[in-house]
Amino acid sequence: MKKLIIIKTFMSIVAFSVLFSLIILPLSAQNKDHPECEELIYSYIESVNDKNIQEYISLFSSNIRNEMLRHTELYGTDEFFLEKHIELISFKECDCSQGGIKQIKDNEYVIYQVELNIEYTSDIQRTTCSLREGYNQVRFFVINEGGRWYLNCISAIDMENAQNPTRSLVCPSQTEIYFTKYQNVAYWGGYSHNIMWNDYIKNVIPKEWYVSYFAYSEYGKIAALASKMYGWYNTVNPKWYFAPYYACMKDNSEDQNYLFSAYNDLPLSVYRTYVDTALSNVSNKAITKSNGNVFMPEYRANEGTMYSGKLNQTQAYTDVQNGQTYTTVLHYYYDYCSHANNAPVSIVTY
Repeated sequence: MKKLIIIKTFMSIVAFSVLFSLIILPLSAQNKDHPECEELIYSYIESVNDKNIQEYISLFSSNIRNEMLRHTELYGTDEFFLEKHIELISFKECDCSQGGIKQIKDNEYVIYQVELNIEYTSDIQRTTCSLREGYNQVRFFVINEGGRWYLNCISAIDMENAQNPTRSLVCPSQTEIYFTKYQNVAYWGGYSHNIMWNDYIKNVIPKEWYVSYFAYSEYGKIAALASKMYGWYNTVNPKWYFAPYYACMKDNSEDQNYLFSAYNDLPLSVYRTYVDTALSNVSNKAITKSNGNVFMPEYRANEGTMYSGKLNQTQAYTDVQNGQTYTTVLHYYYDYCSHANNAPVSIVTY
């Protein structure tokens, strides 16, 4: 009898161990390592080198996939790939909390920092956003949809800033925008364009903020500096650094809404004065992280709490009405957030 009990006990332990190894261990391994995500990066490189557009598009998340298909329908495939050849040097998985990418919200995602050697075609016919021949550092954002992993974004890293963050701050003079709005396509005569910096920002602000609130000058400073820094960060770290975009940002809510005529469309001339004044007030201001690199702010209409990295536009308006300064409000939302490496931000003059 005792022998039988010992055997049953032993078998129960074995069964539990097997069950644990089959269920618990793979889950923990999946959380630690993502071989299927790494395979996506290899497939991305292979499809670019083979110029296999169909295979390339299939690697991306549904919204990006649909946008790429729309692009090929409207503009064809002749200039889909600008890369002649990509060589993988190395890659590593990154801390997701330091990602700072706007369109990925509550989805499960993984970030890889990848070193690539890129050779571009010699007959690029259009302006591009800081495409660097040779050595590149890029971030691959891999997102889970329906239990499968897909590429969602590939952004470039400002290598000069990363290597020398204490260099003098220089605001971009222009930025490359990929157009999803037909008005922008018609006006600029193509699906992307290098837009002068001030023209970009002043035509973003009316689409992203209530300009009438700029009657409170501190609120205008908040809006102008937040939009400026979002655009600045994603211009020196081009967000859509892959075919067919090759752009710093899009003109829609995945980044900042931009319409070429937004500033001139303002119904009152005083509103244009508000925008001009707000931009002038922060023309030599920047938000930086503790290491001196430019900070990427986020903002939402009615979302954002202390140190969340997301500024609540409605609450910020109430705050300035109650006498708070723009610097106090910006520090409230952006200090110690993950985009700031969990440290206070600095609002500096350059």
